Amino acid sequence: MRHAAFLVLVGMTLWAPACSSPPGASAAGGGPAPSTARGGRALYHRLGGYDAIAAVVDDFLRRMIGDSMLAG
Repeated sequence: MRHAAFLVLVGMTLWAPACSSPPGASAAGGGPAPSTARGGRALYHRLGGYDAIAAVVDDFLRRMIGDSMLAG
C-alpha cells in the first residue's frame, strides 16, 4: 500500500504542473519544463527523493488510518 500511495503522490505532483502553463507561454512549450522550472532540479529531488516522500506518505497513511471518520 505504501508504494501505491507513493505512486499516486508522485503522479499528481508531476501531472498537475504539466496541465497549466505560465502566463505568456505558448501551448507548444515556450518555457522551461514544469518539473525543472526552479533551480534546474526536478521536483522529486527538491522534495528530498524517495526517502523523504515515503516518510510523508507513511505519516499521512498512519494518520488517516487512525482517524475514525476516514479509517473505514
